[in-house]
Amino acid sequence: MKRIAYIIIATLSALTMRAADLSNSIEYGQLYLIGPACSAGWNIDNALEFNKIAYGVFEWTGDLTAGEDFKFMNTREWHKHLVSTESGTVAQKGGTYTLDFYADWSLSDDKDRKLKVATSGTYTIIVDITCMRMTLQEPAAAMPWPEKFYLVGSATDNQVIEVPNFYNVEFKKNVTLKPGNVKLMDTPTVTASTTYYVPRFDDVDVSFGKGYTSTMVSTSDANAAGWSVSVAGNYTFYLDESSHSYQCNLFKPRQVLYLVGGCCEKSWNYWDKSNCEFTPDASRPEVLVWDGELRIGWDGTIEPDRFKRQVLLFHDIFAFKKLGIAYEDTPAGRGSIALNEIEDAARELGITLLRCTDTFDIQDTDLASERLLACHKKLVDQGAEAVYLTYNVGLQAGAMRRVLQPLADAHVPTFSQLGAPDVIHGALLSVAQSNTAEEGRFSAGLV
Repeated sequence: MKRIAYIIIATLSALTMRAADLSNSIEYGQLYLIGPACSAGWNIDNALEFNKIAYGVFEWTGDLTAGEDFKFMNTREWHKHLVSTESGTVAQKGGTYTLDFYADWSLSDDKDRKLKVATSGTYTIIVDITCMRMTLQEPAAAMPWPEKFYLVGSATDNQVIEVPNFYNVEFKKNVTLKPGNVKLMDTPTVTASTTYYVPRFDDVDVSFGKGYTSTMVSTSDANAAGWSVSVAGNYTFYLDESSHSYQCNLFKPRQVLYLVGGCCEKSWNYWDKSNCEFTPDASRPEVLVWDGELRIGWDGTIEPDRFKRQVLLFHDIFAFKKLGIAYEDTPAGRGSIALNEIEDAARELGITLLRCTDTFDIQDTDLASERLLACHKKLVDQGAEAVYLTYNVGLQAGAMRRVLQPLADAHVPTFSQLGAPDVIHGALLSVAQSNTAEEGRFSAGLV
């Protein structure tokens, strides 16, 4: 019997060791900058996230203060450190420096070799953790973007495809590509003055993985290769006007889509799928279809300034002077939460509106929840006395308890813009949506 117990204990110990080894491994999906040389200081929750530009390669552009320390963290925990291989490293623009990686919750001073810059200024840092090297560069000059982009190359059979501009915010297009090459240009036909837009690095595949974004470079070279396409298929080409970055991925039709809003029977209640879920078209499964009724005022009334009145009601109860909100600072993001109504209420009440913005409208709901959690921590640090929970992909039922925990720990009251579903999963209060079925039964009982 003892021998069996020993075998079990030994097996569990081996599994524990393997799990520990795995947890100490370097992670190639993210990288963060921290230290008083940058705006994050030593607050790990405010660590500055790098932009992922290739597998294990990251880029960040921002201000660094001379004489102050900085280093890199592999996660938002004091566990996985990337530091210089030499003590007292003072980095210069144009220099390349080697790094060491340590997975240690209590990294000793002799290993915690931080870096400095010689001169305060704006820098671009590129870190390649596949070879543990860092380069410090002069930030690239802002490249002017044309009013229109056109896609062309052997991958399109040399057909010119316009990438539409949506509201001067983004360019996007679904295209069918075959193996070959493709690049962008600013004219519908090739001329002597055509400018071409290509990736910054050579031999970049057009679809280099989920979550990767990068900037482009311009050239007048008509023979520039552009991106390579190794796998034929339908691709989504996306260009962001604000960050001048691009992203391209194999197109995958959405499997789930819901219709919500004030003109829908269930209003903004996307938890109730009874009449707001799209279904695949019988002949074209990649096309999702919804069939139903849209109208103003399902309860027989029109409700102007609904969200402004929510904020006013919230203030009547808690009399806060600083109200926190988290949202995506894009035209769609501001419109979806009726930001103008929230700002109107703040002006009328004479209160301060504390804001935390990030990209939330993404397919990765776990990442959206992580970003919202970081926003809530930031709002607490800024001194928010109450938080108005706007419509947000990060407010998933299974994640709400964790996402709202920093607010609960700081005793910060919350009011949900959505309504009852958020209150059920952790928000302090909201205003219930009208239930037309119950209203009908009540009215019928009066007859």
